[in-house]
Amino acid sequence: MPKQAKKPLKRNAKPPRSRETRSIDALTIGWMLMVFTTLVCEIGFVATRAFAGADAEGMLAVLMGMLSFASVVIGLGVLLLTPVVIKARRDPPPRGVILFSVAVGVAPWALIVFQMANS
Repeated sequence: MPKQAKKPLKRNAKPPRSRETRSIDALTIGWMLMVFTTLVCEIGFVATRAFAGADAEGMLAVLMGMLSFASVVIGLGVLLLTPVVIKARRDPPPRGVILFSVAVGVAPWALIVFQMANS
């Protein structure tokens, strides 16, 4: 059997460049970090509420309030940044990512409305 010829290694090969500028990449990364942070705050709030119940007292009530406040504020930032990221990028993010980020941004507000309706 003949030996297969090896392809010559390219020296100084440059990695493929992104079509986006660094500032747009930074904006997109910040936006996705905000989405993830909002999601973690929402999950923490729901888990704390399930653990402590609706009439929590003491430190658990403070933790629930802080997580709820953080998810509302950061979720509002997510909702405000989503159209900016879509318009600024040459290639918009995938539709699933956009829908997920909008759902995560709206969820804290939906939780507040749900709590007010049950009170």
